[in-house]
Amino acid sequence: MLLSPHLDDVALSCFGALAGGVAATVFTASPARPGVLSAWDADCGASSSRDLMAARRAEDEAAAALAGATARHLGFAEQHHRDEPLDVAALTAGLADLTAGAAEVWVPAAVYGNPDHATVRSAAFAALARAAVPSVWLYAEYPYHVYLTRSGEDLASWFARRVPSADPEPVVRTLTGGELARKRAAVSCYASQLGPLDRTLGGRLLDDDLLGVEYAWRVRRG
Repeated sequence: MLLSPHLDDVALSCFGALAGGVAATVFTASPARPGVLSAWDADCGASSSRDLMAARRAEDEAAAALAGATARHLGFAEQHHRDEPLDVAALTAGLADLTAGAAEVWVPAAVYGNPDHATVRSAAFAALARAAVPSVWLYAEYPYHVYLTRSGEDLASWFARRVPSADPEPVVRTLTGGELARKRAAVSCYASQLGPLDRTLGGRLLDDDLLGVEYAWRVRRG
């Protein structure tokens, strides 16, 4: 079970763990009001956030199929699409139900402080505190971990300060050959998001040395 804040985070960040798993994305709802257009959605070339979210859900289904995974959409609205505060209790309860009985759960680390990512991490930890899940991992979100290291921060030091329950050193997975090609194909399904994301990395989003390296930390339980 891999928890994804937004509809591209798992494919971008921990594709190596995705095959045969369930990618459960939290923020998948269209805005309740018509006419909403967030700044990010406008940068993606959209004229309607509602229409864009429908397209993004379809992109996610296509990416999951390429990865050999199952997509689950939990139906909460992301920060820029909601008028009311997020019902964190409902999210936590939903994640507890979703992860009950799972052998392994992957949680976003909220590297670089994206508020939606931090909310999912906190809710997931609250849900998992009451669950007997044998294996819990935190994954560093791409491209956020690149932003962090480019700012001069060391990724392992960041984890040691922010998530002391995690192992001090990451497990680094380097994708090559067919696995990297499959990741690139899956990520390319998120066509609506690629332009703005690519610009944040100076046109290097799909470069092998960035796209092909994934970082995860095992969370110590008990």
